[in-house]
Amino acid sequence: MILHLDPRTGRVRKHAAGADERRRLVRERDVLALLPHPGLVRLVDAGTGWIELAEVRGWCLADVGPLPSTQVAGIGAAIATVLSDLHDLGVTHGAVQPSHVLLDDHRRPVLCSLGRAETVHGRQDCAEDVRRLARALQRWSPAPGRGHRGRRRTAGRPGRDAADALGRILEQTARARRPRSRELARALTDLPGSDLPGWTMPESTP
Repeated sequence: MILHLDPRTGRVRKHAAGADERRRLVRERDVLALLPHPGLVRLVDAGTGWIELAEVRGWCLADVGPLPSTQVAGIGAAIATVLSDLHDLGVTHGAVQPSHVLLDDHRRPVLCSLGRAETVHGRQDCAEDVRRLARALQRWSPAPGRGHRGRRRTAGRPGRDAADALGRILEQTARARRPRSRELARALTDLPGSDLPGWTMPESTP
């Protein structure tokens, strides 16, 4: 895939270098046109073998070191909400990983690279998106306090307690047979002190 940023317009053009990449660009175009969302990159234009996206000025999560548990929880809740909205439309992302999460200047996460998105054929398809997210967040979480996974715990430290709670949620989600994105978003939102982006408002489910 060939990327070109036009600094004058703030647009990123993605050019396909082969037939497989053209198919992926068509899929990404279709998904972004179906679901304009503040947590997804914004489609600006498209043509044969290329699409144009609005630039997200900030960082890629893959280039950021460990973050405080409150920020990890907020980022995770935001991405899980985006995934839930995709899943509700019958689409999976298919490639949730740190290199496909951008953080804008205000550290709001934006999910990109939807070229491997697929139509949902069952709940298990959605579950893999959620497990991938949980595993990615584990890499950016503070080291869990002693007591997580059977180690001795130090009580009475709110920051450490929050990190422990986050670690448990992510571990349970990564190991779950059928984790649900909306449930993960709600669990991370409910963590004390979660640093949530302004647009993240996980809906309650029956």
